[in-house]
Amino acid sequence: MLRIPYNEGILDVKIDDRMYLVTPDVLINESRMSKFDIPVGEFLLVIEKTNHKFFTQSSIQHYLCEISTTY
Repeated sequence: MLRIPYNEGILDVKIDDRMYLVTPDVLINESRMSKFDIPVGEFLLVIEKTNHKFFTQSSIQHYLCEISTTY
């Protein structure tokens, strides 16, 4: 359960969070949010282990394109 400040109160949202190890260096985190079993949001996060200190824009775009064509 995730408690989100909303107007002057709190909105409780159910979270279904899953992680998939695609390769030893790539992890996908998928989260779906719902209220009263009605979907209200979702996100997909790709985490890549690299030897670089920083991610490059092209490496992020590459994995996002791969994932979007998979679904």
